[in-house]
Amino acid sequence: MSDDDLAEFSLTLDDDSGGGGGGPGDDNDDDDDDTSITIGSVNDLSLELSRETIVAGGSVEASGFAEGANSGQTVSIEIDGNELASTETESDGYYETTFMPEEVGNKTVVASWDGEEASADLEVTPSIEVTSLDYPESVEAGEAFDICVQAESQVEPQFRLFEEGDSVDSGSGSGETCFERNITEAGTYDYELVASAGSSRETRQFSVEVTQQTASTTEAPEGITGAFLNAASSTWGRLLISIIAGAIITVLALSIEV
Repeated sequence: MSDDDLAEFSLTLDDDSGGGGGGPGDDNDDDDDDTSITIGSVNDLSLELSRETIVAGGSVEASGFAEGANSGQTVSIEIDGNELASTETESDGYYETTFMPEEVGNKTVVASWDGEEASADLEVTPSIEVTSLDYPESVEAGEAFDICVQAESQVEPQFRLFEEGDSVDSGSGSGETCFERNITEAGTYDYELVASAGSSRETRQFSVEVTQQTASTTEAPEGITGAFLNAASSTWGRLLISIIAGAIITVLALSIEV
């Protein structure tokens, strides 16, 4: 029998030798000669996790047996000395509970009960959540615009921007990260923004409508100056101004000769 299978029991040795070579008919009722020996017990605690890898904040089930435990005895679950959960054993020593690790990294989960410990390895990977995404729904061709994103994670988030299926920009940052775009041809452009942290990813898809440039109009100034500028902006206006300017030069020249 191995030490792992050893349970607590008592062994009683009854001295029936009768001592002094007494015969079969001799009475020997001296119960005080009985010797009781108690053999110690070994308590075993097992731990099994429902998964080996979990995203931070996710739920993991821990279960096992506390051999020799009675019903209602406490088993604690810890990581790095911090208790994340506790539960009580059933009548057969079985226990089960769930916990949610928040710190990323390769962790050792420890179950403890009555001075006994059992451990199991767990990899905690970072989570990612896009908290804001700003972009214009419509712009004119040739007009620069920004696509800005912000995400929360236990590590610095990484971003990649795709335009019409092609990767066009990337960046990282715990704060707001912006990508500048400038499209010269009209149309509807599909975008995909991928935010990642470790093995965790979140994808957002959206579209931007790019319209043809509209002709710019200048507000006509008032008065004589405005009329002159409006006239100068047309072909006939420029021709008229040239004729007037020529006439003025001719008059000035004749005045000088006189």
